Order: sequence, then C-alpha cells, then structure tokens
Amino acid sequence: MSTVAGIDFSGKAVDVVLLDETTPDAQWHRFELLDATPHDACRNLRHALPSWGWWEQQNVYLACLEAPRGQHIRAYLWTLPLFGAILDRLPPRDRLEVWSMPPAEWKKPFTGNGNAAKELVKARCVELGFGDAPDIPQDAYDAYGIAWAARELNAKAIAA
Repeated sequence: MSTVAGIDFSGKAVDVVLLDETTPDAQWHRFELLDATPHDACRNLRHALPSWGWWEQQNVYLACLEAPRGQHIRAYLWTLPLFGAILDRLPPRDRLEVWSMPPAEWKKPFTGNGNAAKELVKARCVELGFGDAPDIPQDAYDAYGIAWAARELNAKAIAA
C-alpha cells in the first residue's frame, strides 16, 4: 500500500498522517518535541522524528508539509526555523517527493473553503472516517487534510 504523508507541526509536536493512496484509510503518528523553546525544538528534531528508513517502510511516495503562515509576526518567525528543520529531517529528493502548501491551498480542495475554520476541517475528517476522539489534536486533523489535498492534487496532475 502506497501512502501520502501529511505533516503539520507546532512547537509541541509534529503530527504525521499517512493516507492510503486510494482509500480514506489513515494512520496518525505524533512525534513530541520535548523542549518548549523553538530553538531547542529545532535542535531536538533529530531525536523526535523518524529516520529516512521509516518513511520507506511506510511506503510514502509523497509528503506534504504545511507551509508557515501567520497573522502574528512573532508566531510566524518562530515557525520558520522549525519548518526548515523538519524539511532537513526528511529523506532527500531522490528518495521522497516533498511539497509544502500554505493552509488556504490545502483547505480549499479539502473543505471547499480556503479559509475553513478548525471545526470544518475536523468535520470533514470525521466525514471521511478519520477519528473522532477527544485525544486527537487539531494538528492531526490538519495533517489528514494536508495529505488528502496533496493526494488529490497529485492524482489530477498525473491524469492531466
């Protein structure tokens, strides 16, 4: 089974959802970042994220990471180094195709609304059969939406 990985992150964790290439079946993985500061979170990513081999074992052929965007400059600035550190931990280009999309670019195909609220993203995930448990964080729902949008956009590009 080939999979598409959707990746969303915060200063606390990196959430990865592996979405089957042809069905709504998905697996969620949460990789905790132990330190509170963005600087330390970047430095500790190598211990938190899986090795290159893990991505291959999961049969991931495409990974898509939410590109940092923000209304508050301070929050935006601390996410940039973390974004780069996550990209650095992924396998090289010849082993894994990696995309990034800002929120509006994955929310539009996933929900029909590029400015979709968290509740709409979660509702769409639940509609597609991805978890409705109180312990699932919003970042996991976002990662599912990112994976779903990347899979659909990739399929359209291949069909064109």
